[in-house]
Amino acid sequence: MRLKIGVIESIAAACVVALFVHLGNWQGGKAARQLELQAQLDHRSHDSLLSVASAALDPVTDEFRAATVRGLYLPEFQVLLDNQVMGDRAGYHVLTPLRIDGTSDLIVVNRGWVPASPSRDNLPVLPAPPGRVEIRGELVTPPKPRYLATAPVQEGGQPWPMLWQAVEVRELESRLKQRVAPLFIQLDRDAPGGFERQWARLDSRVGMHLSYAYQWYGLAVLVAVIYALSTIRRNRRSTETAGPEP
Repeated sequence: MRLKIGVIESIAAACVVALFVHLGNWQGGKAARQLELQAQLDHRSHDSLLSVASAALDPVTDEFRAATVRGLYLPEFQVLLDNQVMGDRAGYHVLTPLRIDGTSDLIVVNRGWVPASPSRDNLPVLPAPPGRVEIRGELVTPPKPRYLATAPVQEGGQPWPMLWQAVEVRELESRLKQRVAPLFIQLDRDAPGGFERQWARLDSRVGMHLSYAYQWYGLAVLVAVIYALSTIRRNRRSTETAGPEP
C-alpha cells in the first residue's frame, strides 16, 4: 500500500509542530538564562565586600555584589513602590535614599515590603533609623516598571512619601537635586532598620519554565502522532474503497 499524503495537511502539521518546538525551546532558553544569571549572582555574592564610597557604581560589573555603605537615611524623601505582592497581599516596597558619608551623593535602599494602606490618601508612616548607620545588602538594578508605567510627572508641592508605579534614577536626581547611584542596595534580610524581606532568587521560576517547555514539546509530539495516525487511517479507507489494485 502506497501512502497518499495531502500537501496542505502536511504543511499545516509541520508548521504546528515547528511552532510548538519553538515555544518549548523559548521556555527552555528562559530557564537556562535564569540559571546562568543566578550562577553569576552567587559567584559575585562571594566576591570581596564592596564598600560604597560614592554614587559612581558600574551597573554591569557591580550588579549583584554584596556591599556595605555608611551614611544618613533621608526618610523625608522616601518613595513607596506600588503594586508589590507578598503572598496574596498587596503592598509597597519602601525605598529610602541614604546620603553616603563624606559626599552629597545618594544611594537608594530597598528596606523591604509593607502592606498597602486601606486608602491611598493615607500612606503609612515608616520611620528610618536616625543618625549615621552602616548597612549591608546586595547591589541591584532599580525595579523595572510594570505595564509600561513611568514615574509620575512632578507636581508642585506634592508631599513625600510619594507613591510611584516605577522608579527612575534620573527622575529622583531631578527632584532631589543630588547625584543618585545607578544601582540600589537591597537590604540584607537580617539587617536592622528594614521591613519584611523575602528577596526572590532569579532561578525561582526555572521549574515553571521547564514545565511549560515540556508541555510544548509534548504537544508537538501529540500533533505529529495524530497526523501520522490520521494519514494511515485515511489511506486505509481509500484503499478499501478503491478495492484491490489490478
